[in-house]
Amino acid sequence: MGYRPAAGRGQEETQSMIRTPSTYSDWISLFDMLKNHDSDEDVVAAMERGTIPWQSGVAERFTAKMIEAVNKRLDDASDRFKRNMAHANGESGLLQTLNAMRKELALMKRVVSVNAIPSDIRGKYISMVTKYADDAQKSLEDSAKSDRTGKLRFLIRNHPVNRI
Repeated sequence: MGYRPAAGRGQEETQSMIRTPSTYSDWISLFDMLKNHDSDEDVVAAMERGTIPWQSGVAERFTAKMIEAVNKRLDDASDRFKRNMAHANGESGLLQTLNAMRKELALMKRVVSVNAIPSDIRGKYISMVTKYADDAQKSLEDSAKSDRTGKLRFLIRNHPVNRI
């Protein structure tokens, strides 16, 4: 019997706390956790292991709930990005803000890439997230054109949010 600290859990114990989804109800619980920013990595890892019977009725409700969760997260990320950009102090603050946005976009791409979704439909949702990321990058580059020093444009181009 070895020593085990009371606080903190091993990764395998944390993953076992989040049930691998196999029913519509399981997935809805995970989508709700995702919308609330609860245990993101564990939630997405469970989603990646999950399955769902892809049949009429369930498929439509499933995709509607998934897109609702992803859109909420993208809206939250955009709001947080704007707020952080307004308060970014120097190059370091800007890089942290760009990296946080890229990380969030990559997480949402993982959500829409789960194997439980048929590949043709999955491709459409991956394209949706990728287009969002590309549009965000273009908008950042366009807004940086007014920077006379060129430093902002350089940082945005070398740390793109759409590299997901």
